[in-house]
Amino acid sequence: MSVLLQFVGEAGHGGALFVLPEDAVPDALAVKYCIEPASTMLRTAALRMQNAEDAKDWAIADVADATTMQLAGAATSMAEAQRHEWLNAAECVARLAGVDGAMLLTRDLRLRGLGAVVRLLSERESPLIVRALDAGALERLPYDVSGSGTRHRSATVFCEQNPRAAAFVVSQDGEMSAMRAIDGTVTVWRIKP
Repeated sequence: MSVLLQFVGEAGHGGALFVLPEDAVPDALAVKYCIEPASTMLRTAALRMQNAEDAKDWAIADVADATTMQLAGAATSMAEAQRHEWLNAAECVARLAGVDGAMLLTRDLRLRGLGAVVRLLSERESPLIVRALDAGALERLPYDVSGSGTRHRSATVFCEQNPRAAAFVVSQDGEMSAMRAIDGTVTVWRIKP
């Protein structure tokens, strides 16, 4: 996810990524470009890269003679090729974040849709929002999202309406945030690019 967010930041347009806990698109989202079935390009590239890295590690650990040294060299080349494929897939998907609205991903990195807009299911008060001061959100301060942009406000409403989901927002200036609901409170983490 960090590579994908970095590419979105480098693109200069910012974007919002909503991570769905399952394949179904929640009723709280109006999705302009729904992808049926979900695209597996990013997930496949990530799995191939991981498998190639595992094979490389195994081959390098088992170097005992010239033959296994050649296998280790081939495994290292394959791992580098798969890493390149993963980076290309991540960059391609990151460019799609320029579409107005949020990008939808499943937890296993399948692209589910583009141009998602959060719709309010009912008239509610603004969700309770805090900013985490540490990774475990043990230290938190109240957070006023009204001074933030539309992406941040939409992401907090999305997380409040979908407590098992998460959202990532990359501002045009490159600032990044991660959000999710914890015990009915939307928690925001600032991520260093």
